[in-house]
Amino acid sequence: MAKQPPLGSGARFSKLAGSLAKRPGVKNPAALAAAIGRKKYGPKKFAKLGAKKAAPNRPNPPTIPNAPVAPPRPRPALGVGSFEPTVKPPGLGGRY
Repeated sequence: MAKQPPLGSGARFSKLAGSLAKRPGVKNPAALAAAIGRKKYGPKKFAKLGAKKAAPNRPNPPTIPNAPVAPPRPRPALGVGSFEPTVKPPGLGGRY
């Protein structure tokens, strides 16, 4: 049996996603490969493997000194355009 690439390199994931892409009916092979990996290694370990692969490729974004920060957006008042009704709508028999 051929030696497999090390865990966390992303090569195993890419190979699995490539072989799944060739199967008929598979619409998103990367998502299917991720689901298989989560089932095999567990959510915690699989996330750790993904972070190990992605960490070197994600440089910190450059920061601009003394850049203005956007103020937080105001939240809409409840009852005005929200999904929480302030009064029960009539005619629904107490259920809504």
